[in-house]
Amino acid sequence: MEMKKIACAALVAAASMSAALAQAPASSPSSPPPLSDAAAALPVVGSLSGAIRDAEARMRSELKALGELFQRTVASQVKLIFNRLDDLEVDSRLAMLERKVDVFVKELDDLIEERVSHFTK
Repeated sequence: MEMKKIACAALVAAASMSAALAQAPASSPSSPPPLSDAAAALPVVGSLSGAIRDAEARMRSELKALGELFQRTVASQVKLIFNRLDDLEVDSRLAMLERKVDVFVKELDDLIEERVSHFTK
């Protein structure tokens, strides 16, 4: 929306400048009058062309900045996802190790109980 306002302002300024130049008397009496209305409109075309080029350059710059912002945002989101996946993998491995430790402790308790009962008989 901001670019539309800028482009509109540039077009209005170019049109008003061209209208003022078209109505102003020639400053040099030696210059011949324009041959046609098309020749009189050349300043308008040049002004519009410059305004359009400037607006296009600003739009390209803003699009580039938006693209870079998008890339940074996506990259940070991907990093967060991979970090979360890494956390989930670590949590999963810790849970698996806890289960193995529980099994080992139970087997160790059973073995100790068996040995103790063997010596107490």
